[in-house]
Amino acid sequence: MSDFNNILSVLDTISKENTLSFYVPSLKRDVLFKGITTGQQKALLKAAIDNPVFQTRFIMAAYAIIIENCVEKEIIPNLTALDSMSILLQYRVNIYGSDYAVTQDDKKYILNLSESIARLKEIEVPAAETFTEGQITITVGMPLFTDQYLLEKQVREKTLNDQATVTINETIGEAFIGETSKFIKRIEVNVNGQTQDLNYQDLPFPKKYAVLEKLPTKSVKQILKYLEVVSEIQRKVTRIPGVDEAGITQDIDFTVDSSLFALN
Repeated sequence: MSDFNNILSVLDTISKENTLSFYVPSLKRDVLFKGITTGQQKALLKAAIDNPVFQTRFIMAAYAIIIENCVEKEIIPNLTALDSMSILLQYRVNIYGSDYAVTQDDKKYILNLSESIARLKEIEVPAAETFTEGQITITVGMPLFTDQYLLEKQVREKTLNDQATVTINETIGEAFIGETSKFIKRIEVNVNGQTQDLNYQDLPFPKKYAVLEKLPTKSVKQILKYLEVVSEIQRKVTRIPGVDEAGITQDIDFTVDSSLFALN
């Protein structure tokens, strides 16, 4: 048994020494990460059987991998959701290479993910924005990687608790609320001339859900405008040329989710 434990210890040491340099957009520099293990790769592949509306298993697996493999532990609390997407994309190329097959409109396209990685250095993480509509002031910003994980976990727990009665439309609705909620940093309400901070980020998901359902449409539209800015930045990385079997090139969208890590 001691020999077996020694072998495991040696394998762990080898894993720690096998570091990779990945570009992190919010830091505008490379950061060292340990190479992904077979067990971690297995966790990503298992996430493929997750609920199609949510990507909770994938997000949890990704969270565990980044937390474990990041050499500079002190930067983890400040990593953004955009950073995690970028890190995972670079892991994928490291594991399988840059070719990635995508089917769109019954046609198979081959994408070169090296194009996406090259674009990472061109993207800028958007600054937080604050806007006021009537008595409500909201600050939105890029969600942190850790906040994304915690919120996704709470959303999934609520959905599982409600699964006996929840409909697909309600599931999609909660996914929309969850996605919107990730970007909210602060909500303040002016009541009788006094500003009250709702401490929104500290609220459990059911209470966040209740707050969002009560927000005026104009406020929600402002939040969605910021989401669209972030989505456009992400598309600079996840919309790249693909070549079909006839040699015709067309811009193709792909998603950084569990499917990206499936063998194809």
